[in-house]
Amino acid sequence: MKKIIFISFIIALVGVLSISCEKEDNKDVQVKVDKPYTNESYIIYESNEEFMNKLVEIANMTHEERKNYEIANGYMSFGRYCDEFYENIDFEKFDTQEDIIRFVDNNKMYLELIKEENGEFTVEAKYYDKFTRYMYGINKTFVIKDIAYKVFDECFIACNIADVSELSNITEKNYNNFIDNKKFVTIKSNSIMTKDVAVNNGKEKTAISTTGNNRTKSMAIIELGPPLLNYQATCYAGAKVRPLKRTLGIWFQCYRTIELRTNFDVHYKVGNNWYSQGFGKNEVKYGSVLEFSITIPGFVDDAHFGPVYVYGDTPDTHPAIINY
Repeated sequence: MKKIIFISFIIALVGVLSISCEKEDNKDVQVKVDKPYTNESYIIYESNEEFMNKLVEIANMTHEERKNYEIANGYMSFGRYCDEFYENIDFEKFDTQEDIIRFVDNNKMYLELIKEENGEFTVEAKYYDKFTRYMYGINKTFVIKDIAYKVFDECFIACNIADVSELSNITEKNYNNFIDNKKFVTIKSNSIMTKDVAVNNGKEKTAISTTGNNRTKSMAIIELGPPLLNYQATCYAGAKVRPLKRTLGIWFQCYRTIELRTNFDVHYKVGNNWYSQGFGKNEVKYGSVLEFSITIPGFVDDAHFGPVYVYGDTPDTHPAIINY
């Protein structure tokens, strides 16, 4: 397999990005992320098969292995950049909930603020529930052969590699202006929910267990990547457990001893036929997340969970259990 090629319009020395709150009394709240390239970087794959092979390889890595792999190969994915941006925030330095909300809004390129049903908020890294964020560069762009793709919240936009500079200037705020531009193709995120004859438990399940200011969150996720091959997509599936703590009424990640036990079936459609594969893993580890992930070989038309079980536990709460 060929090595990932990392391209930058302006190659820079290793730098430090510091972003702080605008409010005067919070100038000491900063985030520093070492990054070897500018934000104009993207990753090139020479074929759909190379993209798929690299997805399989990276999906089988742990959080730490993935980070070390990127460092060893001299690049930083959008996913790792957001993870490290998030991990370097000291939430204890904020004075009020409003300060945190303002900070997240000022840095919404890398962070998400999720409003819970009870009115509380959770801060997450951008696209925290999408594994393919580790497959594209810091400006959310990747290239397969001679086609460039940029990722947006609700869609992908694709163009010929010759127009990648113009693609880099398209943002969440202005991408609707390019829908009728013949240079660009807008591809809606794949949210098809077809049903086979067996159990269909959808593409995402979540369980939460809360005790005081501590929380354990278990997730089961199926993600379909961009439709690369005859409108078929890559298929990633996984389970993860994360510990969270609450400060100023807002939940954010922390470090704990985490236990994950999971078994799940993935039902996936290729052409007119449905197939099923089962997966499982048990593990205990200290960290901010414990995850298990797989990829379905080849490209699929759709996928969903069959039976799915995820047991997540940390020392400060009762287990958070998904069982369908």
